[in-house]
Amino acid sequence: MQDTERDKLREWIAKRYVEGYTKEKMIKILTGYGYSVQDAGAEIEAVMAMTREGAPERGIQTGKLVNEVLEVVKNYDIVAHFQKLEYVLRNPAGFIAGIREQEEAAPAKAGIYLLLNVCMFSVLRAAVNYIFEGSLLYFVVDVMYIVLLSGVLFAVSGCVIHRILLSLSGRGNLFDTLQVLAYSSSVLIFAPLPYLWVLPAIYGFVLAVFNLSVVHKVKRVNALIALCVPTITVIVLFAAMYVIGTH
Repeated sequence: MQDTERDKLREWIAKRYVEGYTKEKMIKILTGYGYSVQDAGAEIEAVMAMTREGAPERGIQTGKLVNEVLEVVKNYDIVAHFQKLEYVLRNPAGFIAGIREQEEAAPAKAGIYLLLNVCMFSVLRAAVNYIFEGSLLYFVVDVMYIVLLSGVLFAVSGCVIHRILLSLSGRGNLFDTLQVLAYSSSVLIFAPLPYLWVLPAIYGFVLAVFNLSVVHKVKRVNALIALCVPTITVIVLFAAMYVIGTH
């Protein structure tokens, strides 16, 4: 078996293994593709062995990430947070360079920055709703709902945007994409304003487009396309839900 063929076979086995396929099921499929039972079994065992060997290393990496998050939370400077927020808003064309000079590749700092912005937005937005609804329970539920929804939308849309950028010749990694989007969330502090949320939303788009083009080394129009696809999808989805809810 040639190295190229073996690499493709092992990649196929790894994907099926992650999906939950048993060894017996994979052997049955591979024999249907023309592989012998012995060859199929040997390659499956090799992939499973590599997976078992990699598990402790992933555990160590996860532990390091957890410790990093705890360290950032313990020493987080809220004043510096607002200074960073001001810096991002005042430097739309290239804030990411300045952020990286301060933080380098720090997923925990970017994640906590995003979380605080989402929490502030959620509380302010829920407070606005509370003024009109007048229910404390509604206020609490609204905060939790907005935080969870924002987190899910960020994770899903971030991955989608990243994949689109890669298809448009983007050269950054997933953290590059998520880091830009996390710091572009600086506009959320102004988003709760009734009827004026569209202005910070547009500015957030500008922040993300300019800086995604920097980290992925693509034209700004490519970054704009990558942002528009999930945004339009979400708008259409919410519009459909609203129409269905009113009938």
